[in-house]
Amino acid sequence: YIMCDINSDNHNVETEMVYKKKILPGTLCMKCKVQKAAAIVRVNDSLCRSCLLTYTTHKFRSTLGKSKLVKANDRVLLVASGSQSSTALLHLVKEALSEGAHKRLRFSPGVVFIDESVTLQNKTEWELGIQDIKKLVEDLGYPFYCVPIYQNFHSAGIDADGVNEINKSSFRQAFAQLSTLTAKVHFLSIVRMSVIVATARKHSYTKVMIGDTASDLSITLLCNFLQGNGNAIPFEIGVADKRYSDIVIIRPLREFSSKEVALYTRLNHLRFTVVPNILTKKATNSCIQRQTEQFVNSLQAGFPSTVNTIFRTGDKLCLDQEFTFSPCLLCQRPKDRIEELETGEKIETEVEQDKRNDVIEQRHKVMEEKMESLSGEENLQVDRLILSDVKSKLCYGCNITLKEMGEKYELLPYFTLKTIQQMKNRTRMKNEIKDFLL
Repeated sequence: YIMCDINSDNHNVETEMVYKKKILPGTLCMKCKVQKAAAIVRVNDSLCRSCLLTYTTHKFRSTLGKSKLVKANDRVLLVASGSQSSTALLHLVKEALSEGAHKRLRFSPGVVFIDESVTLQNKTEWELGIQDIKKLVEDLGYPFYCVPIYQNFHSAGIDADGVNEINKSSFRQAFAQLSTLTAKVHFLSIVRMSVIVATARKHSYTKVMIGDTASDLSITLLCNFLQGNGNAIPFEIGVADKRYSDIVIIRPLREFSSKEVALYTRLNHLRFTVVPNILTKKATNSCIQRQTEQFVNSLQAGFPSTVNTIFRTGDKLCLDQEFTFSPCLLCQRPKDRIEELETGEKIETEVEQDKRNDVIEQRHKVMEEKMESLSGEENLQVDRLILSDVKSKLCYGCNITLKEMGEKYELLPYFTLKTIQQMKNRTRMKNEIKDFLL
């Protein structure tokens, strides 16, 4: 049967579009019926400033309240990017923690900013942006951590002396090897989250709050489908991401549309900073992420329920509770059930690998340098990793990213290679002693 036909029954797309009305002089708030309307939310609901702020504050607090994730005396790390949503998140947290707040929240916040300037050519705008963010956080009085995205990329010690340049060089080498902007954005998102989690662990935070809105999550949902990461959707758009055993990622703005966030920042006279990133000023067709963003935003302009429909549909998608998955060792999201989906091509065997002796020896030297601190025992026998070892531990999406990297697995982050190496050593050990076990 035909699911969609724009020509059936003489329907025109324009007849389905909702044209938003403007606020006419003298229009009253539809809720209190007293104050003059200051803005229109949802489709055509006009609200005054007071009712709108009450509405947004309640939405923020109800998201946290329903989930019951944040408890008294918890240490919560807020992720700041300078955008409208992160600025609104900081202000909402400040108001919720203030002495005069109704049902005041009681947790200890800190703020982290991930420095991605290493991916940019012109750093002037970025330097101005980070100064504004620092000033904003200083005014709030919260602890502030500015962490470069390459921190901990090559070495386990996040503050180890003398490793910053090595980390930076390793990150640049891996980033430059990626052949498409889509792969670069995907890789950045993985490394960014790993740095945020590492920072939270270092400073003893148990929760992390990020300012993703419903609009952002709708785009993320479609991007995950397009990149073969459908299994990751429950983790990427849920109110709580519990893929890490000791850190919970919380999205308290997931019920907000981008318009509601913009209205909140405007009515509270909040200053936000546009910090340039790798997608700044890029063409719409430059990558999947930009095309998806343009697609969703253009539909939302004519059909105001677009974001809500995508978002609510994604909310219904979940993993089978009886399905125990093994995580991808790069992004920590669940791998596909069928291992054949992870590569799309025949996994390279040891025999095939040996045909490229020159390349292999060069890779092994890099690998041995990274694996020196694996267990603290220099004499420990270490099986060399081959490409098939790495591919089998990554999800489909990360295998695609590895392919875009020219399958140079030695360029992957330290934490991924370390875990794969440990698992391989453990398997070898089990095979050696299995005949002696009762």
